[in-house]
Amino acid sequence: MSARPARQLLANAVRLLNPAPRIRIQAPAHVQAVVSDDPASRTLRVHLLGYLAPPQTTPAKDRPYVLPVPIEDTPMYRATLTRRESANRASAFNPTTELRRKGNQLEIRVEDIHEVVSINYR
Repeated sequence: MSARPARQLLANAVRLLNPAPRIRIQAPAHVQAVVSDDPASRTLRVHLLGYLAPPQTTPAKDRPYVLPVPIEDTPMYRATLTRRESANRASAFNPTTELRRKGNQLEIRVEDIHEVVSINYR
């Protein structure tokens, strides 16, 4: 099984177990997301990690000794965060990240590998 169907299987299993999450994330397949909640400050933090491994030649022998190709250009990707309830305020850690709010949706344009979006809720 290739990686993409495995990711889709896992995502669909999570959706089956939790069909109405507090936040839904739509992002490209190469973007991983982790959501943490800080109830004391009523803040959700969404960590987005987008990385596309550059193509490289990997020898069949001595695979553990091959280093990955370094990242030469920062990736650019878009994501949409949809909340069940409205948010008071949303901000991104990186000042170059663009946030657009449309009702309960946040449209995000990230030009970095890692981004943290903080969402304050009521």
